[in-house]
Amino acid sequence: MRELVATTKAMGEIIGELDWDAARRRDEALGRELDLGLAETLRQKFIPDLTHGLIALGGDGLPSRGAG
Repeated sequence: MRELVATTKAMGEIIGELDWDAARRRDEALGRELDLGLAETLRQKFIPDLTHGLIALGGDGLPSRGAG
């Protein structure tokens, strides 16, 4: 949960830029980094993978019927 909050805060600081010139420079820099393979989009990485807590497992270690 802390990782999600930290990521959300960092994204808000980037997305919430109010200065038009600074936002343009940001967009150009991010575009160059993406084109060069130095950055990646966060769509799939924004919410961390589930590792425990929401999937009920049976005694055999497999998801219980109806889980998920």
